Amino acid sequence: MADETEVLVEDAGVLASLERENVDLQITTAKRFPRSIESFQRNALTLATLDEDTARSMYYRLPRDGKFIEGGSVRLAEICATCWGNAQIGARIVDIGERMLTAQAAAWDMENNLRISVEIRRGIINKFGKRYNDDMIRTTANAAMSIAFRNAVFRIVSPALVKSILEKAKETSLGRNLSMAQKRENALKALGEYGANEKDILKVLNRKGMADVGVEELITLQGMYTAMKEGETTWAEILDSQPKTEEEIAASLRTSMDEQAGTKVAADTKQARTRTAPKPARPTPPPPPPPQPEPDPEPEAASAESDEPEIAPDPEPQPQQQAQPAIDLNARLQDAAQDDLMDLGIAAGLNPSALRKYVFEHFQKSVQDLTVGEGTKLGAMLRKLMEG
Repeated sequence: MADETEVLVEDAGVLASLERENVDLQITTAKRFPRSIESFQRNALTLATLDEDTARSMYYRLPRDGKFIEGGSVRLAEICATCWGNAQIGARIVDIGERMLTAQAAAWDMENNLRISVEIRRGIINKFGKRYNDDMIRTTANAAMSIAFRNAVFRIVSPALVKSILEKAKETSLGRNLSMAQKRENALKALGEYGANEKDILKVLNRKGMADVGVEELITLQGMYTAMKEGETTWAEILDSQPKTEEEIAASLRTSMDEQAGTKVAADTKQARTRTAPKPARPTPPPPPPPQPEPDPEPEAASAESDEPEIAPDPEPQPQQQAQPAIDLNARLQDAAQDDLMDLGIAAGLNPSALRKYVFEHFQKSVQDLTVGEGTKLGAMLRKLMEG
């Protein structure tokens, strides 16, 4: 008789009792060793202003409805959570649908017995209605969890305690030993990694030239850089949020009409090619039987037949080949081709941020500003990366 194996199943009540005891122990420990607000502010300020690069990542600033909104970044939330203590904080993805994903974060202040839960939703389709690939969905999910984590932390840590840390971080982020010209140049270079150029930057800041960009504008640029780096927004979304002039609206309408006309011409051309396409060749008939020998015709009949002219068969009409339009290598790369390059970059191991930096290093411009020739060259470079 085979040996019987005894399987022990823990009672759900026992597991719940163990979990309750664990929570009670943490709350008791938090009450026994309460936090110090003074120590929190001192330690958080020290970490947030450790150096200029760290200080730049402590805040974000975005244009909305003609004004700017700002707040603490994910990096600042991490510092606050570390220095706050006596808290449990976590984030996870709770749903991935066809068009949206949902991230949830929970923060539990064990000392004050305060528990907060927040949810963040992010789209996972591009502007053409195409669903992201798996790598882009993972990137979007990580960004959504980070933002949910940040919002949860700042729900248990009072904004009044964070405000002074933010202001000090802004001052430190500008740099102490750099001239204004160097600070402006650094800001342009940083935003250039995400496709921004000087003309669009001045439009967002509502300034006529870089000489008009002061301390407050530099803080705004660094805040936008942090927001794009953390996945809060993109440079294209920042530009789309700006109010458009009548000339820009008219230009956009003309572009849309030209694209529609181009689509119609392409459809008509395809239909014309279908009409003029050569018909499939008919099957070759079997060879005729060998002719039987016949008696020689009479001389008069042969002479009459020789006088009649031979009529050649009409030549079969050949399909006319339509001339292909010449490709303008200096034309701006279309949006669909830009999306293909982004997908190719991901396949080569470059996330969107790394791809934008790669393009800027090799072409000194953003993906949106590439020409057809440059896009072709970039595609070959990315395929070489994939093979290597």
